[in-house]
Amino acid sequence: MQDLTLHCWGRDLHGALGNGEDTDVIEMPGDSTEVDLGPLRHALEVDAGGYHTCAVVDDGSAHCWGWNNQGQLGDNSTVSSEVPVQVDLGGLGAVEVSTGYQHTCSILSDGAVWCWGKNDFGQLGDGTFEDRMVPVEARIPEGHGAVAIATGYEHSCAVLDYGSVFCWGSGSDGRLGDGTVSHRWVPVESVLPSNRTAVAVSAGAESTCAILDNGSVSCWGGRTNGNLGDGGATSGAVTLAPLHVLLPDGKGARSVSSHNRPSCAV
Repeated sequence: MQDLTLHCWGRDLHGALGNGEDTDVIEMPGDSTEVDLGPLRHALEVDAGGYHTCAVVDDGSAHCWGWNNQGQLGDNSTVSSEVPVQVDLGGLGAVEVSTGYQHTCSILSDGAVWCWGKNDFGQLGDGTFEDRMVPVEARIPEGHGAVAIATGYEHSCAVLDYGSVFCWGSGSDGRLGDGTVSHRWVPVESVLPSNRTAVAVSAGAESTCAILDNGSVSCWGGRTNGNLGDGGATSGAVTLAPLHVLLPDGKGARSVSSHNRPSCAV
């Protein structure tokens, strides 16, 4: 039986657990780990970033808590919070949220992508390098909406409604997938394998992975410790083109996640 309450546990630096305290929690989920999203409100989705966490609530609002030194909570302040604060989305509803290290992005109900927080590499995608304490719209191609969003350490990516991947922010290690190592303050299209489209994307610290329409997975960016899954682990190597991940024969991926160095797929 599910009660649809939201629980967080682990390290609670800056109030990242959202339970009104600043104490690490190592116990199993219980009353002390529950996050209060408001009367009769439930989370539809949750994502944990560097030291902050955000959730999409069943009324279409987005709430964040934890570290807020760069405005990554989106409440027009830089004050950290041990309890959820509502993101200022200008009355629009959120359908998905993704938390990076010090920035956050969300897909709204109209398919637009809005981001907030640190923007030193252009990871908010609004054409500037200015940090934002409230959401600003990322400049994805006009007339199209996003169906998936992912934020990494200093970059962001989205899958658009026609299957292309666009990324923006730090281009170090080739993590944007546009064939360069340039930083981009507006979204640029990532190069996918020929005749393939993407259905999901995940952004890590220095690399990006995407699930393609045939179930295969491609990754690009920093190639360290085998995180691109192609059988190679050349330390410090830069991969500007997507590499084919060596999944078990005959198997396709349903979800993928890239973090600091490891990458995993279901």
